[in-house]
Amino acid sequence: MIAGFSGNIQPVEEWEAVAIKKDAAIQTAGILNLKGNQWQQESGAIMHRLSDASLTQIKWMARGEVRKAKQIFKNALRSTFGDYQSAWVELAVHLALIGIAEPEAETVEWKVNRVLCTKWWRRRLRVKQAREQENKAIDAGLVKKSKQIYVSDQTVARRRAQRGQNDRILENLTAINDLGQEYKLYDLAQLSISNPQIRRAELMTRISGFEQYSKNWGDVGEFYTITCPSKMHSSSRKYDGTTPKQAQAYLSTQWQKIRAKLNRKKIEVYGFRVVEPHHDGCPHWHLLLFMDASVTGFVRSVLKSYALEVDGSEAGAEKHRFKAERILTGTNPKTGGEYSAAGYIAKYISKAIDGYGVDFDLFGNDAQAASARIEAWASTWGIRQFQQIGGASVTVWRELRRLRDEEIKGCEVLERARACADAGDWAGYLQMNWNGQIDLLKKDVSSERNQYGEPKMDVIYGVKHGENQVITRQYSWEIGVKGFEPKAAWTRVNNCTLDFLEDLKRRYEIEYYAIHYPNVQALIRNTGVSESVAALSDKGRYIKAEIKRRHGEKWGIAAEAIEQLSHKFANLYSDSVLIDELIDTGQSVTLLEEYKNYRFREFLSDYFYHRYGIYFIEEDAKQ
Repeated sequence: MIAGFSGNIQPVEEWEAVAIKKDAAIQTAGILNLKGNQWQQESGAIMHRLSDASLTQIKWMARGEVRKAKQIFKNALRSTFGDYQSAWVELAVHLALIGIAEPEAETVEWKVNRVLCTKWWRRRLRVKQAREQENKAIDAGLVKKSKQIYVSDQTVARRRAQRGQNDRILENLTAINDLGQEYKLYDLAQLSISNPQIRRAELMTRISGFEQYSKNWGDVGEFYTITCPSKMHSSSRKYDGTTPKQAQAYLSTQWQKIRAKLNRKKIEVYGFRVVEPHHDGCPHWHLLLFMDASVTGFVRSVLKSYALEVDGSEAGAEKHRFKAERILTGTNPKTGGEYSAAGYIAKYISKAIDGYGVDFDLFGNDAQAASARIEAWASTWGIRQFQQIGGASVTVWRELRRLRDEEIKGCEVLERARACADAGDWAGYLQMNWNGQIDLLKKDVSSERNQYGEPKMDVIYGVKHGENQVITRQYSWEIGVKGFEPKAAWTRVNNCTLDFLEDLKRRYEIEYYAIHYPNVQALIRNTGVSESVAALSDKGRYIKAEIKRRHGEKWGIAAEAIEQLSHKFANLYSDSVLIDELIDTGQSVTLLEEYKNYRFREFLSDYFYHRYGIYFIEEDAKQ
């Protein structure tokens, strides 16, 4: 059943349903081929509201879009005599006109349920806002090595704030297992590949393992770099408006063609792919591939032909669009050490994660600052930075590592694979599981449904080889919020007045260059943010430390401070201003009081953060 709809719908004759679908398809084709003004008006209207929208306004815009979608779908159902497919076409047209991608789902019903979900819209609107803002920065010529390298400063600051908010939410969430053991989700995340250090270490273990595996089998390594045509680079005079997302899709398409041709020739390659941005934000690929020595010439020619398939005759294409390098073997006479394939790609891995072991990037920027900008770039454009090519399942590897030194009895294959995984021996694990003979053990939970009415995905709980099974996940876990009180920030202990906070702020500013400036410089180097953002973060750290030193852990904002700020809010946001905002977000003016409360909470959060660098309201931690 479609969410939000009930009642009996009259059936239609088969011929009538076919006619309805045909008419809908014709209408859709006409609408989706619209040019110029209507596209600009429809998509421009939502972007006008989105451009500077706050998180609260985006949430309310999402509610408005859901109301609009429900009305469109309801009217379409009536006009098509209850035909879901034709009604969905109307919704798809609406999404296309405002520049929102269709949801990915197997059935029309599940697609519709997404479009009628406020959370789905919130995510889509946030992504659209972030990408459109970054597009504006690219079009304005801000994103380049001489100004804001890889990604705009605004996007770096937004991503940093987003990560900070995520960390605060994880701090408030706990995981509890069957034994009653309780852990903060933040602490658990630090033990997983969410932690940059662990992520980098695992990637390097797998790359080194591939290299060792290739030596065991007598294979050779090649290192390739594939770059997009100049028309996809915003720093080029030929730039045609291609976004980094679209450029990445182009590279992925070319790689699919390469893989298809190699597969037809039954040529197997394995290794890793790393994506990183040029200084103007356009992605390029580095590939470390291992293969039989007899096919290196053919593989190199295939990669080059598809890398230069588009605009391959343009000036500089031969030199800059495709580069290939044979990984040397034996002893390096300069260092005395052995040549390493992992060494070719290690700096790209490190630069894309945390800058560890790399002093500067290609343009002389601090590597840690560059890595923060690259991570923000990948997150904004939804680009997967690292991808394994060929080999064995890393998910099975991770499951086996859960067992640590717990010996598996009764199955030599599983035990040897577990021992390799526990020792970090990726080459040994590949030897045991190259053809996927070790598989995941999954529990069928398809009888349960998610929020969109779809069957839930199978749940991993172990590994298997033939009839032999090993449980790797002994406990079931529940996620909960521990001790969350939305208003605790100003009702718990009333000891922080605005005068008190202003005094701390003045002290920080007086002592800035004498005491705090080195901390700010360290933040700039480590995160790549501007001095103003780094100073605000350091100011917040200082103020919170001083409050705790004077008043202890349980501190709060005085009620009189909230009262003072409520008057300030009323002067800035009159009812007429808020009513205009409601109308802009597609809402009814009858919701004014509820909206005013949302905006006041957001105003408080923004005020304390931008003035004092502190968060005193955990915005929407329950949602």
